[in-house]
Amino acid sequence: MKIFEHGLSKELCSDIFDWATSYYYGRQNSHPLGFPKPIVTKTNASWDPKIVKDSRPVIIYFPPDEIVAKLKEEFVRLDIVTMNDALQIMVFLWTPGAYIPLHSDGFAETDRKVFTSYINPEWSLEDGGTFNYLDKSDNKWKVLVPSQGLLVYNDNNEKHYTTPVSDGSLRVSLQMFTRTS
Repeated sequence: MKIFEHGLSKELCSDIFDWATSYYYGRQNSHPLGFPKPIVTKTNASWDPKIVKDSRPVIIYFPPDEIVAKLKEEFVRLDIVTMNDALQIMVFLWTPGAYIPLHSDGFAETDRKVFTSYINPEWSLEDGGTFNYLDKSDNKWKVLVPSQGLLVYNDNNEKHYTTPVSDGSLRVSLQMFTRTS
C-alpha cells in the first residue's frame, strides 16, 4: 500500500466535494460545472452482495470530463499514471452506516491499478469511515483516518475494509481504476 498524504490538491478536493454534495442536497445552481440532467449515478446495490452485506447506501457519481482531466493531471504529477492510462473515476458519497467489508481488490495478476482518495474538508476518527488494511510488509493491521487529499494506492493487493460512517456524517471519496494499454 502506498500512501500519499497530500496526493490531491486541496483546491481540487474542495471542487469535487462541492460538486458531489450539490447533487446530494439538490442545490442546482451552486456549482460552476452545473447540474446536468440526468446525472449518471448508481449505488452500491449494483455491487456483489458479499461486498455490500448490510451497508447503508453509497451513492456513486460519475464526474464530468473537466474533473477527470484535472485528476489525471495530478496523478501524472505524482508519477503513478501516465497520460496514456485510461482512468475510470467515480465519486462515492458514503451515507451514515455505509461501509465496505473486508476484501481484496483481486487485481494482483493484472495491470489494473486501484486508488482511493478522500475529499472531505474535515474528518475525524469519530466520524467513522476509516480505511483499515493488512500491511503485507509486517503482517499488521493499519488504520488510516480520511483526510482531505489523502491518496491510497493499493499496489500490493492488500486486504482492506472501511468502518461504517457515523450518524450525521457524509464521507466523499474518489475510487479510481486504471488499466495500462
